[in-house]
Amino acid sequence: VWVAAPDGSMTEDSPEWRWITGQSEEEYTGFGWLESVHPEDRERVERWDADLCRRADVVFTTANPLLEKRRPHNPETHLSLHGVDHQHFARALREDTPVAPEMAGLSKPTLGFFGLIHDWIDLDLIGFLAEQRPNWNIVLIGKPAVDVSRLQRFSNVKLLGRKPYGDLPQYCKAF
Repeated sequence: VWVAAPDGSMTEDSPEWRWITGQSEEEYTGFGWLESVHPEDRERVERWDADLCRRADVVFTTANPLLEKRRPHNPETHLSLHGVDHQHFARALREDTPVAPEMAGLSKPTLGFFGLIHDWIDLDLIGFLAEQRPNWNIVLIGKPAVDVSRLQRFSNVKLLGRKPYGDLPQYCKAF
């Protein structure tokens, strides 16, 4: 129903969540989603989560904090780090895939990243690279969940925001 960071904060837009709860993206981003769970029900939701883990044959998590939280309830709890849809992104290698218009005029080399821009992204390192290699373009595609204003002073850093999943190979082609 939603995408969450390892700490449980909601990080992506979820039309399903909006439809179910009536909350806007601004209202539920971060831990705002908890507002849709009545305070008296939060403990019950935690118990349901633990019970589901105990009843499952196997539980997969995508982050260590989730693994640590659920493993006590089920020894068959495993970490499965995020993967990639190879077929989808391999489109970037095809000659008939155009480069995204926003990327077409950028010189090489172009370093690129797409995903949630959160505290696990070393923005200081990106700023250092931008300063040390002003002829390199650094393109960050994704929703910032942290303050990225320190990168805005670099003309070679492009903060493009979120892009439709279907378009990502066109951006990847320019990296």
